[in-house]
Amino acid sequence: MRHVPRSNVFDRVREGWPNFCEKIKAINADFTQPNLAISPNDTQELFSEVNVVFHCAATVRFDEPLKQALLLNVMGTQQLLVLAHQMKNLEAFVHLSTAYANCNRRHIEEVIYPPPVEPKKLFDLV
Repeated sequence: MRHVPRSNVFDRVREGWPNFCEKIKAINADFTQPNLAISPNDTQELFSEVNVVFHCAATVRFDEPLKQALLLNVMGTQQLLVLAHQMKNLEAFVHLSTAYANCNRRHIEEVIYPPPVEPKKLFDLV
């Protein structure tokens, strides 16, 4: 995680706020476990101190078993959203999704497309 803020993606941020990295803290989580297996100390800090969540955890393996992919990418995200609702100072929740989420479309617009299958139905099947 330490290399991410040094990326050129953050050059413009660094110009205005050279020490912005001091405000970033990565935490350990397991998206397949209840409450994401986040430690009690980290959970307390999330609830009381966090302003922005960048969620970019996912599996992008195309050969991942469907059950595992659902646990990580969908249910894990749902659990993180439940935690986010408890964060007293949250101002933004930024979710970076899989690059190939709409690969069946020739042109992708900035709209929310209806899911081909309702998530609950997919969970029940798996």
